[in-house]
Amino acid sequence: MTRPDTDKLHRLLAEDLPDEADNEDMLLTFMTQLHDLPAPQPTQQCTNDLIALLHAELPPKKAASRRNPLQFTRIRLLLHSQIRVVQQEIWLASVLLMLLGTLVTPIAYNSNTLFITPLAIIAPIIAAISVSLLYDEDMAHIRDLESATGTSTATLLFARLLLIFSFDLLLATIGSVVVSIIQPELSLLPLILTWLVPMTFLSALAFLTSVASANGLSGGILSLSLWMLHIFLNALPDKSIVLQILSFEGLSAISTRPYLMLVSVPLIAYGLWLANRQENHIEGIQQ
Repeated sequence: MTRPDTDKLHRLLAEDLPDEADNEDMLLTFMTQLHDLPAPQPTQQCTNDLIALLHAELPPKKAASRRNPLQFTRIRLLLHSQIRVVQQEIWLASVLLMLLGTLVTPIAYNSNTLFITPLAIIAPIIAAISVSLLYDEDMAHIRDLESATGTSTATLLFARLLLIFSFDLLLATIGSVVVSIIQPELSLLPLILTWLVPMTFLSALAFLTSVASANGLSGGILSLSLWMLHIFLNALPDKSIVLQILSFEGLSAISTRPYLMLVSVPLIAYGLWLANRQENHIEGIQQ
């Protein structure tokens, strides 16, 4: 071990001690002796005791059920940023069409054809087309946000999907409440179920199709075609076996509602995974 610089220590002590102090030599000798002492070798027991002492001084952990406010702030900011990214025409068209369906439904109400009331027809179409437009040429905005914020493509897409679907869901629910008040014969819960399940399934299908084809129109056209075919063919009084198959009766059947809701979850999950995979592939090619 290198001996300390005695001249430097003298100078430092002279600067720090008052002028009348006469124990400079004693302090210098003491410091030199400390330097010559061998470094202590801690035992495992000493280490464990120190760790236990430090753990005792740590603040108590927060309860597992307590939410992190910073996480909520991040989610709120993310959703707020995506509201401004979504085209304003989508919000406006959703409001106008839902309003039209709400106004027409009490007039066209028929207890024998509840599942084809105007509101039940329009709500799935609006949601499916709006969701299908998420993954299209507008992906340039997603790439810019991903580069600026470090947020993955799947997270940004899910935020926009959540915003648009929740908005359409809110509009359709408000419309259903208004219709049930105007037309007491229409029960609120059965009316909601007539459009909620098809809207969820067709939106998930439109989203996955748009991502897989990288074309928003393809997802909207597919869901719109299935739904319109279902509406028109089910309105026919007598159908052949072929027409029964093409009518996709399960889209509005009560018995298939749980299955349609369950299938919608993996459709959306696979669409998000596929979108993230495609973006990673594009970035790999560009690099």
